[in-house]
Amino acid sequence: MKASRTNSHAFFFAVVLMSVLVLSTIIGYFILLPRAIPKQIIVAVLPFDGPETLSPHLTQEFPRHIRELVALSRDLTFVDFDAARDAISLGEDFRGFTHELGATHIVDGDFVEDNENADSYLLTIRVVDVTRPAWKLRWDNEYRYPDETLLSIRNHAVEQILDGLYDNSVGEIADEEIIDGSFEDFLRAQSLFHSGKSQAARTVLNQAPQIEFNAFALYSLSRIDPEREAHYLDSAINANPRHYPSLIEQAWNTYRSSGDLMQYSSTISNLAGEFPNSEAVLKLADLYHALGWFEEEEQLLLRWAKMRPRSGLAALKIGFSRYRSQNIPGVDEALAIAGARESDNSLVDFYTALYRLEVRDDAPDISKSAEFRVRQLALNGQIEEARGVFATFQERLSCDELVENALYLDDLDLAFDNLPCSDQFWTQPPGWWSKDDPRWQAFVSDLRYSDWLRSKGFDSTTLDQLTPTAIPQLFAPVRKLLPE
Repeated sequence: MKASRTNSHAFFFAVVLMSVLVLSTIIGYFILLPRAIPKQIIVAVLPFDGPETLSPHLTQEFPRHIRELVALSRDLTFVDFDAARDAISLGEDFRGFTHELGATHIVDGDFVEDNENADSYLLTIRVVDVTRPAWKLRWDNEYRYPDETLLSIRNHAVEQILDGLYDNSVGEIADEEIIDGSFEDFLRAQSLFHSGKSQAARTVLNQAPQIEFNAFALYSLSRIDPEREAHYLDSAINANPRHYPSLIEQAWNTYRSSGDLMQYSSTISNLAGEFPNSEAVLKLADLYHALGWFEEEEQLLLRWAKMRPRSGLAALKIGFSRYRSQNIPGVDEALAIAGARESDNSLVDFYTALYRLEVRDDAPDISKSAEFRVRQLALNGQIEEARGVFATFQERLSCDELVENALYLDDLDLAFDNLPCSDQFWTQPPGWWSKDDPRWQAFVSDLRYSDWLRSKGFDSTTLDQLTPTAIPQLFAPVRKLLPE
């Protein structure tokens, strides 16, 4: 009798144990696993729909700002807002979010007028999985504006959007003590700024209440008022120590003034790792190109290209990197992709034409471009004629463009006059030149070049200490544990 009872108990406990294991597997697969294992999730935040009379600070700048906050994620990739907006504007030529933007998910919203309350709107914000033939709604919520302020809507929506994307890597968004009026003034100013009305935007921001707490507004002022850029960047970082656009600009400005290459390399690498949806990734890629670390540079550019899927610039930069690595078939592929992404990008067209002329010995017909004509004449030895053409557009060129043209024209004085204000590192030759090109050799053999190089921190002691970061390790997800 006792043996029978013991067997019954054993069977009962076995059933309970199996039930627990099955239940644990289900919970783990559907709840814990998405949060523990990183997914390849690429998100596009879209402009919000609304009546034509609705201000663009609501339909354009508000979702742009939401994108900036959710892009704090280390585990997800977020498409640049302008790229997403431009893709939608393609109309009938739009090939879908997965093909046009590489997106797996979209965040969209729409304002609907409240017929019962004048000047009131019902705002619905959604997260949608677009990888399936039948799209799947991941999260949505409704808000009543202006009964609920944009700031309170933002705070709730950002948290829930990330939750709807299985992402708990961001943590709490920094509390900047922004007041409602200041936040909406910032959005209005952004709308003015992006429509080319910089002075009107500055007026709105300077009149906004308690702007010293609004890092986003302070950063906008740094873009509008370059003479006080350092002040506004410092103020923005004081308001929000994780405001990554300000941190990135400050790192670059600090390097330009100090020439501390070791510090800049460390800072921009940390920023790219902490904010992999930011321009720090491109800054780090540019640095790696200057240091000759082309394999790592290409990995960084591939990450950056996911954020800007419709830009030909990333593919063009990859083309330059592959050329330095002597991967000529890879260059052809990159330029073809650059042209397909942006068929009307003058920069892509220009350097593609130069590639055909200088590397493929296939002179293209872009004679309407004075810049190309200068190169063509210079390559044919017609330097004086090239200088005459150059004089017709010299005044509108940036420092980097002046340096590059000067190298083609064999005008070292002009090159060195503009080198101090250049944003490029100039440790690599321009475009499709080889390092043994006589014009490049004349440039780097000049004592002025050695002095400039040392002023930028490219001395042998520093270079010996620098090593590239393993890019997969840099972008490895850092998942937080779920709360118990």
